[in-house]
Amino acid sequence: MALQIGDKYVLGKKLGAGSFGQIFEGRERKTGRRVAVKLEERRARHPQLHYEFRLYRALAGGAGIPAAHWYGEEGDYRVLV
Repeated sequence: MALQIGDKYVLGKKLGAGSFGQIFEGRERKTGRRVAVKLEERRARHPQLHYEFRLYRALAGGAGIPAAHWYGEEGDYRVLV
């Protein structure tokens, strides 16, 4: 069984990791559209993901700016799709 994110996305294979989280491939359940999913542990010493989400929303539509589809918490993680 695949991990579901926000009842709308399914987590796929791990693509990479860094100082502020892990990046996974994901798919939208209804359409099959591919998305990137970033996970940050809820107990992170310096949480950044909510700030990153707000920044993407503020800059939405700009050239080279990723679209933020969903932000929330699932289990022990904060999640940005």
